[in-house]
Amino acid sequence: MNMAQPNGQVLLTQLQSIGTAVQEITQEVSLFSNVPAINQGAQLLEQMQQLQTQMQQFQQETRQSQQQMQAQVQQIQTQTQQIQARLQQHQFQTQTGFQGINDRIDLVNDHMNSLETRNEAREKNSQARLMNSSATRGNSVLVPLVKGNNDAVANFPVDIDSIASLRGHHLTALLNEYELDNTGTLEDKRLRFKRFIGLLVQSL
Repeated sequence: MNMAQPNGQVLLTQLQSIGTAVQEITQEVSLFSNVPAINQGAQLLEQMQQLQTQMQQFQQETRQSQQQMQAQVQQIQTQTQQIQARLQQHQFQTQTGFQGINDRIDLVNDHMNSLETRNEAREKNSQARLMNSSATRGNSVLVPLVKGNNDAVANFPVDIDSIASLRGHHLTALLNEYELDNTGTLEDKRLRFKRFIGLLVQSL
């Protein structure tokens, strides 16, 4: 389609040159019509004028065809641009949709990993409480419990006697590590901690 426009322009230029030549010939022949020796000058002049009129009509039709061709080319270019814009928009929407799906998958995986970690922590703490429940003497070694994210807690009491010697701020720090209530008296905190690690049954 891109080659049609230059060829049409060349054709129009050639037609204009031919029309100019015909007009010049017509003017020359009109001079001969006044010469008696040429009795057919008037007829020849009329034929040349008709030829010139036909050439002008042909030039006009060619010019109109060229304009129509240019309009069609412009229309095709516009439609092509619109299609490209739709494709780009569709590609962006597709990529955005896939990214959203991937984000949701990552979120689900994070939740699953978190649940798995918490379940593992519960399993460890259940076993630790079971073992701690058999501790009856002051020097009985305690099994540390982990936090909800399965991380170990620093400064966990080594035995039952160590719990008895804990100060208020130490007990408060331990309760905070396990996300337990840290209010009440020192004895309330100590009893709450012992019950949590399995030293005391819930009924006490």
